[in-house]
Amino acid sequence: MKQWVFASMTAVVLGLVAIHPAARAAEKGTIEGRVFEDKDGDGIRDAGEKGLEGVKVKLSGKLKRTEETDKNGKFSFADLADGDYDVTVTLEKDWVAVKDFTAYKDLQVEGATLSDVDFALQDKADADASTDKADATST
Repeated sequence: MKQWVFASMTAVVLGLVAIHPAARAAEKGTIEGRVFEDKDGDGIRDAGEKGLEGVKVKLSGKLKRTEETDKNGKFSFADLADGDYDVTVTLEKDWVAVKDFTAYKDLQVEGATLSDVDFALQDKADADASTDKADATST
């Protein structure tokens, strides 16, 4: 009889842990992405468009952190509790965010990995040249 009671209690406890919301709250999320040089300004990372090393990426929300991109332009913020976070790229004077893409993203983490949080940046001179070229073809 004692074995049956122990086995039943174990099954009940394991069942509660699997479905109890507090158990899911222990899962941590991650936000990861890349900052890259978007030479053609289309917002899509094409072959030959390299990641930008040493760009400061800031996380704000429940936690505040700052990371620098690695040699491939990658960044990652791990061990994030569920909640809303903002990710911002600090633009150096020679860089601009591409077209409709911004240097800021508002994200919600719910115990999962949000990957491909990418930032397309363009050298200011290239962006100005693209704008001048587009203006010349539209007139």
